[in-house]
Amino acid sequence: MKTKLEEAQKGMDDLREQLRVLREQTDESIHKVAEDRLKLLEERRKLDEDRMILEQEKRERKKAEQHLILNKTGKARPKLAFSFK
Repeated sequence: MKTKLEEAQKGMDDLREQLRVLREQTDESIHKVAEDRLKLLEERRKLDEDRMILEQEKRERKKAEQHLILNKTGKARPKLAFSFK
């Protein structure tokens, strides 16, 4: 009977060790996933910042072009002189 008890105890110890190893692996996996998520969020933030900068530059360029087209740059073009002679 003692041998069965010892075998059961050894089996329990082995299972506990396997459980401990699995918990460590799970914790490492969770930590790695969290780090990867943070990296992706940082990359997304940088891409969003770059996109916003490009959109701002595009708006400024469009505004400058409109001012140039409408001659609102502060420079007045000379008036056309018509004469009916």
